[in-house]
Amino acid sequence: MNAHQRRLLSVVLVVCIDPFSHAQETQSKSDSEAKPARLTFYLPADAELEVEGKKVDGPGEVRHLESSPLPARKRSVLKLKATWTDDGKPRTINKRLTVEAGQAREVDFHLEDLSSDERKVLELTNQEREKADLAPFKVHVKLTRAARGHSANMARQGMLAHTLDDKGPAHRIAETGYRFLHYGENVAEGSRTPAEVVRLWMNSPGHRENILEPRLTQIGIGLSMDQKGRKFWTQVFATPAGKQGAEPK
Repeated sequence: MNAHQRRLLSVVLVVCIDPFSHAQETQSKSDSEAKPARLTFYLPADAELEVEGKKVDGPGEVRHLESSPLPARKRSVLKLKATWTDDGKPRTINKRLTVEAGQAREVDFHLEDLSSDERKVLELTNQEREKADLAPFKVHVKLTRAARGHSANMARQGMLAHTLDDKGPAHRIAETGYRFLHYGENVAEGSRTPAEVVRLWMNSPGHRENILEPRLTQIGIGLSMDQKGRKFWTQVFATPAGKQGAEPK
């Protein structure tokens, strides 16, 4: 290789390497920049929400927030606080949410009140929805209150029924202040585990129809035991009528 060829080769190498090096520097700079996290919250419409001590304004059951810029490649912990009135009693939930810069996260405060067995019923029920290519149920605290109240009443009276004390599912849902277009209810007695009760419902045409009804989008789950340890289960399903506001006074 003569001197001219060596000079030409060196120029070609410089031209090829330079853009690549610049791209690495640009990418490195981009990766090191602080970015906000995009947060979505699910909670009662009348709830007050705070993130890092600052109130998140806006009514409605779904609220969005873009956090302040967070350090890149580092986990940050945000303090969350939600407060609302449930059946005339104040309810406060405090959570810590671990997020990273640029991350999108969802927080569902409706889930916080479920017991482990109630959560498992939700999980198994939504698995059946997924098999049928249906969207999963979203938990609603008012529907859970209706479901729990009915389970407790069935356990107290030792009776499996949809109507007790002259009140049916629609009446119980309405009493919570939840406004609905469609509703459904599943009840069961004696099943010992979440898997057993969901299997029982799925093997019954009417109960299965409720679980796989596309129009029903929200759910409440209740479990109560009588003095003998016998379990009474309730699922309350509904389609909300517009935005859910505060409970009537």
